[in-house]
Amino acid sequence: MLDILSERVGPTGHVIGIERNRQSVVRAKHFVHDRTLTNVAVIQGDASATGLPGDTFDLVHARLLLVNVPYVEAVVREMFRLSRPGGVVASHEADYIAHFCDGNLMNGGEGGILRRVGSTGRRY
Repeated sequence: MLDILSERVGPTGHVIGIERNRQSVVRAKHFVHDRTLTNVAVIQGDASATGLPGDTFDLVHARLLLVNVPYVEAVVREMFRLSRPGGVVASHEADYIAHFCDGNLMNGGEGGILRRVGSTGRRY
């Protein structure tokens, strides 16, 4: 996302990436350096208390964060605090509901999956 956002904001814009894990920060900084993303900074911090100035950012974005933290409300509150008036807060998260299967649907009930794709002899 850092490279995509870097391109989107252009040479006069700025992107700040926040990561809690020190090793991930190091990897992200290498990514930024290797791609010469001069308008991107990566800092180590807590998404629920970034210490960055509020009402500042045009876009506050999280990717696969909220599904991995126990304090979702605090992170979302911080995201809105960082967003300027009229700014955008966006979160790209995994949808785990697709990983759960109704046994009735799997076994062919009501046009179930096995009936539609045919039996492969595999157990699902």
